[in-house]
Amino acid sequence: MNRTKKDRSIKFGSNSDNLTLSLLQATLDSTADGILAVDLAGMITGFNRRFIELWKIPEEVIESREDQSAIQFVLDQVEYPVNFTRKIRELYSDLEAISFDVIYLKDTRIFERYSRPQTLDGMPVGRVWSFRDVTDRSKAEQDLKEQKYLFDILLRTIPDNIYYKDKNSRFFRISEAMSRFFGLSNPSEAIGKTDFDFFSEEHAREAFRCEQEIIKTGIGIENLEEKETWPDGRVTWASSSKVPLINSNGISIGTFGVSRDITARKQSEIALQEANKTKDKFLGIIAHDLRNPIGTIMGLAEIALTELDGLKNDLLVKYLRNIYSSSYQTYILLENLLQWAGNQRHGGLFRPEQVELSSLISQVAEQQVYAASQKGIKINNKVSRPIFGKADINMLRTVIRNLLANAVKFTPQGGIIEIDCTDEADELRVSVSDSGIGMTADHVSRIMDPDSSFTATGTNGEHGSGLGLMLCKDFVRQNGGRIWVDSVLGKGSTFCFTIPFTSEHT
Repeated sequence: MNRTKKDRSIKFGSNSDNLTLSLLQATLDSTADGILAVDLAGMITGFNRRFIELWKIPEEVIESREDQSAIQFVLDQVEYPVNFTRKIRELYSDLEAISFDVIYLKDTRIFERYSRPQTLDGMPVGRVWSFRDVTDRSKAEQDLKEQKYLFDILLRTIPDNIYYKDKNSRFFRISEAMSRFFGLSNPSEAIGKTDFDFFSEEHAREAFRCEQEIIKTGIGIENLEEKETWPDGRVTWASSSKVPLINSNGISIGTFGVSRDITARKQSEIALQEANKTKDKFLGIIAHDLRNPIGTIMGLAEIALTELDGLKNDLLVKYLRNIYSSSYQTYILLENLLQWAGNQRHGGLFRPEQVELSSLISQVAEQQVYAASQKGIKINNKVSRPIFGKADINMLRTVIRNLLANAVKFTPQGGIIEIDCTDEADELRVSVSDSGIGMTADHVSRIMDPDSSFTATGTNGEHGSGLGLMLCKDFVRQNGGRIWVDSVLGKGSTFCFTIPFTSEHT
């Protein structure tokens, strides 16, 4: 081994133990790269310890000083020997060529190979080769590349919305799913933007507040159900988890979040709640509003039957009128129940058609005449000409019937009810006015609440379920119209609704 060390130093100078040459050899032996020098005749003129270690060259091979012997020895170690030797031949044939390439060994090691001409006084005298083991670095780079690939696959394929935000809540990376959620063609379009660029200001402000709190406290949130509102009025729901985003130095640089669209689930929950409310209301109507008038009918009929011989005509007429009134209320309630049940069962089956309102209003008003006459109420139909609209005729009939029935219910003895229909721009306005008891502003607000079935007692003690007006609101909405009421307490009310107008019968 001492002879080998001596031979290596000789190759770089004379046979003298020159301190400079010894230091130079020591320096070469201390480098991380394996170094080999070969002259123009193919003889090894120098090498360092690292070269021997990298290639595991035995002493007899290196002592031969023949480059070809060294090449033949290392060929069994390389993964692609043909390419390896081809590159050597190319470089030996071109004295001025500089080269860099990567060599893959069978034992999975990876070397970087660098070669350049060795010159003396500007003239080529050989070639210097250097080899660096980059196995660990290459594996780390490969691992990093693999992790990046898997991460990119995750962001491209996962159906959840994934996002990274900086400390100012600006997006700097989002998933493909979130890109589609925002209506973007590419996730990069979100970079630098915030929730204020996508959602309503109300939702964006709350999301910003939440994220800033996470950054400040370092405490994340899990499975938060968020109501997302959009500039166009849409509402979506998401289940979100958000955590602080910490870099490799342990410094918070923003937030990381995952959210899942649960709009369909929330809509199902709301539909279930509505179904339960519907069921409870239905049972309440059957238990109270339907049972009461039937009980009245049965009671009066029993009195009339058991005491018929002793009843005076005027008392009998009174009983019969009460029986009729209760029967009529029951009929109206049953009609509404059937309409309501059908609407619930069929999801609001809607069949719009051309409707001539003058004749329809006359038919429905005629059905209310007797009930109105029992209270001395006069119904004035002011629609005197054919007028056409587009609506579901059964729904429209139900709306007019219920508004007239309500007007009769809340108008005292001797009152007046007027029904009119006018065309305004692209819609028809139907109005039912009464000289009844009127309502306070609070009463108006409660009965016009879309989800309310609030009701009150009529002027003759008539009871109701609130179902009629609830149907009116729903049916008018389905026909693309509006419904409202103007009322003054003690002076009466005017209910109005609209439907699309058509100028001629087709």
